[in-house]
Amino acid sequence: MGYEEPPQYTWREAEHAGSLPWVDVQVTVPPCPNNPQWLGWVVESDGQTPWEGAQVASLEVLLEIC
Repeated sequence: MGYEEPPQYTWREAEHAGSLPWVDVQVTVPPCPNNPQWLGWVVESDGQTPWEGAQVASLEVLLEIC
């Protein structure tokens, strides 16, 4: 797609819901220099693991692109 840098994922542990671990995840997709309509995305999500939260955030970005 012409991106010069990959998306950045960050996460941190959040308050525990009962005995389950929980994390807040943020994905940042930079603007695409070859497509001025793609201004970039910053999406926040959460899950029981960083992987789960990242999957939800990534899906949201993909749905917006489509």
